[in-house]
Amino acid sequence: MTTNYPPPAGSTIISGTANVTGYVDLEDEPLLSLYDYVSRQAKGNIETLGRIEQVILQRMEERGATAIPDETYTCESPLRYDYPPGCFSPLLEIFNDVELSECYTAAHKELVPEHYEDVLETWETRKVLSLAAKRGHEAMDVIEARRQPKSRTLIFKRRVVQ
Repeated sequence: MTTNYPPPAGSTIISGTANVTGYVDLEDEPLLSLYDYVSRQAKGNIETLGRIEQVILQRMEERGATAIPDETYTCESPLRYDYPPGCFSPLLEIFNDVELSECYTAAHKELVPEHYEDVLETWETRKVLSLAAKRGHEAMDVIEARRQPKSRTLIFKRRVVQ
């Protein structure tokens, strides 16, 4: 006989953790039924949370904002970008040798035990962005033309009120 019910009388759920002593005396069937009930509730809450997050992100997008200002909550979604391999190559013609030495490693062969392996060119993105900003429009135009927006994630927390 399957029973679907909330936590048994005498037990409590406080801040997401159960008073375990209220469950220790349960037989297997009621314990499993309770687990099923709580897991379905949690799944429903996670789905609802996801839908609410989509609405929040959509509002930010509609407003062209990266945050929703509020006194009680921090709610933001900073814009982040990916840079595909090779996208910084035009900067080889813009940056000088000193700048390149700070952010670029050319493709090369590297000796590993008993053979050589090809190593692709690498760019240190943070340094590239910093140098491009210092260089101005010519370098920043290369960056902006090639960057690809990452999917946005929500940063949400209640502010600590003192």
